[in-house]
Amino acid sequence: MTVGTVNVAEFFLAVAISATFIVSLGMENFTAPVVGLLIGGVIAAPAGAWLTKHIPAKPLMIMVGLVLTLSSLFGIAKALKLV
Repeated sequence: MTVGTVNVAEFFLAVAISATFIVSLGMENFTAPVVGLLIGGVIAAPAGAWLTKHIPAKPLMIMVGLVLTLSSLFGIAKALKLV
């Protein structure tokens, strides 16, 4: 019951923050990249929830670590103009 209550509270908090973001940013600033990020987030959230439910914690942590390390290495290589 506690987990459900926290999830409901987080949902309403996310809705309030999103509404504030939209109002302060203004609808004219919703360009293709912003809309793409919103759509990607809507798709990624359930996919991430499904993955965390079906993949054990240790392999999942290893995969997250690998993705973060590889993306950081790519960022460093790009900054050094190696890529």
